[in-house]
Amino acid sequence: MIRVTKNLGIILLAIWLLVTALLDIAGLSFPAAGIVLAILAIAAGVVILLGVRSRSLSSNLGMVLLAIWLIATGLLSILNVSFAGAGTVLAILAIAAGVLLLFGVRGRSRLGSLGILLLAIWLLLIGLMSLLGLSFAGSGIILAILALAAGILLLLGR
Repeated sequence: MIRVTKNLGIILLAIWLLVTALLDIAGLSFPAAGIVLAILAIAAGVVILLGVRSRSLSSNLGMVLLAIWLIATGLLSILNVSFAGAGTVLAILAIAAGVLLLFGVRGRSRLGSLGILLLAIWLLLIGLMSLLGLSFAGSGIILAILALAAGILLLLGR
């Protein structure tokens, strides 16, 4: 059951990354895009949390923080809620998840490891750009390509 849940969490995460990237790259939008992305983020986060065994929590802390970040991002979007410091909290969660995922890349398939590595880099960039207010020419396309590559590699490596 845990393995099925873990695989489903990775699949949902990969789909969320792919949809996010494709909408950004193509510059597309549709009326329910925000809701669809929020629901996918929440679903991926919940399923990832369900797939983490309590005794292996310390070795999966990066995935736990990623799941919390996904759920928080989705809930804030779908409920249209904001509070002072929300961006800072999400940025710190993204950075922490990215750093911990970088340390936990070993022990996965090659494609899965590369997918997690790209996801970690994407999270670090998202977090740092938000926290420090950074922006540069082409940052949107770079983030979208990283998300697209991570999503594809996560699907292939699961």
